[in-house]
Amino acid sequence: MKGAKPGSYRNEKGEMTGFSVDVGRALCKIVDANCTFVEMGSLQELIDAVTNNQVDFVPASLLETPERSAKMLFTTPYFRSSSYLLARKGVGLTTPRLRVVVLNGARQMDYVRSKLSKDQELIPAATLIDLIKVLEKGEADASVLAMFQATTVLSESNLIASGFVFMPLDAPELTGDAKIAVTRTKPQLRDRLNEALRIIRANGVLEQINSRHIPFRVI
Repeated sequence: MKGAKPGSYRNEKGEMTGFSVDVGRALCKIVDANCTFVEMGSLQELIDAVTNNQVDFVPASLLETPERSAKMLFTTPYFRSSSYLLARKGVGLTTPRLRVVVLNGARQMDYVRSKLSKDQELIPAATLIDLIKVLEKGEADASVLAMFQATTVLSESNLIASGFVFMPLDAPELTGDAKIAVTRTKPQLRDRLNEALRIIRANGVLEQINSRHIPFRVI
């Protein structure tokens, strides 16, 4: 996705880079494919693209859910993901009249929707940049973010300096093994990617990519 550091973004030279991009490149090299990377504007756009066979695979750290499994294939896991509540101190999901902004299409949206009461509001954001702007403008009080999304907010906003804090969520449904989504029309590609993932784990390439883009170990 565009501007989704550290997963995918453009560096100062305008080149696509990031954890997800470099994992994708490493996998393409192993399966001997000449891959073209396509930037998507939002998570929902990305999910729709692999569902509709517009792209072959998406190294975007998705959690597998029954709804997603009906639309796409998934590889074996390649790192562990968790989620965080971003809010000012003392604010939680039970705070009255809470306004929560969440990335549209993310697993966190279903979770937040299930927790909110009638006097609280769920605000969908198309991109992380939009999500940050909503919080900075005071149009929302909190957000629930996956680990990579939280890292982006830390690096691309001043929310922490303005009093927001990250709190890990004890939510099993938001903690799990991140996988690569593959179009349902290419099960053989899924099998080849599984083997490629095994190789980049064994030869240390995945750990090198982790160290290059993320200041803590996720694999």
